[in-house]
Amino acid sequence: MKRSYLERFFLLFAIFFIFFISFSVLLYPIYGENNSPRTKVFQWLNEIRKSKSLPLLSKDPILEKVALKYAKQLGKNGYISHIDNHGNRAIKRYRDAGGTATRIGEIIGAGKDLVSIEKKWIESNEHNRVITDPLWNSVGIGFDKDYNVYVVLFTTLFTREVKIKTIDRNYFLITGYFDSFKKSFMKITSKTLTPILLTGLKKYTPEVWNPETGYFSFKLRQKDYSFCRIAFIKNGNLIITDILPENPTLLMNNVKNTP
Repeated sequence: MKRSYLERFFLLFAIFFIFFISFSVLLYPIYGENNSPRTKVFQWLNEIRKSKSLPLLSKDPILEKVALKYAKQLGKNGYISHIDNHGNRAIKRYRDAGGTATRIGEIIGAGKDLVSIEKKWIESNEHNRVITDPLWNSVGIGFDKDYNVYVVLFTTLFTREVKIKTIDRNYFLITGYFDSFKKSFMKITSKTLTPILLTGLKKYTPEVWNPETGYFSFKLRQKDYSFCRIAFIKNGNLIITDILPENPTLLMNNVKNTP
C-alpha cells in the first residue's frame, strides 16, 4: 500500500521528533546547568536569603576556583576540615588566588545526598549564621562528585576586580566600587566617598576618580608596592575594603578585562 507524500512527511517528522526528545533527555543531565549540584546550592542559598529579605548572592570566579580546588582536596583526604593540608584557612587560600576582600565565610558539607547536607547546614546555628550574614554579596561553590563534598565560600566584594598595568617603572591600579557598596551597605551617595590607596606608611590619592561611575585608578612606583590596601574615607573615618596580594603579578592577569 502506497503512502501519500503528506503521510510520509508526517511519519518522518514523528520519527525525528521522538529521536530529538530522547537525545535531549540523555544530554540534559550532563550539560543542563540548572540541574548541576553547584547550581542547586546557589539557588537554595538565594532562596533562603530572599525569604529573609537579605541581599542576594552573585557568583565570583575567584571564590569558585578556590572552593572547587579545596572540595577536591577534601575528597582525596577523606575527611572534612576548614584547615587545609598546609595549615591554611579559607582566607589564605583566597588571598593566594588573587582575592582582595577582607572577610571570608566558609561552610563545608559531605553526605549521601545534597538534601541531607543542606538540612544539616540550616539546622546548625553556626552554619546558619554564615548563610544568612547580611553583608555577603558574593559566593563561590565547589563540588567533588567522586566523594560528594561541597565547599561554599562567601565574601563581601566592595570593589570591582582590581587590575594592574605596568608602564615604565610605575604600576597603575584600576578598579571601582560596586553599587551595593554605595547604596546598600554604606547607604551614601558616590559624591560623599573618597578612595585612597595605602602602601606601608604612604597614602595615595587617585589619578582618576569618577564619582558618577565609581571608577578610580592609582599610580605608584613599583618599588613602593608593599602591603597595599584600598580604602575609602567616609565622614573622616577610614574604611579598608581590600587588601592586595603581596605578588602584584596575580593582578596583572586581569588587565585584559580593563574597560
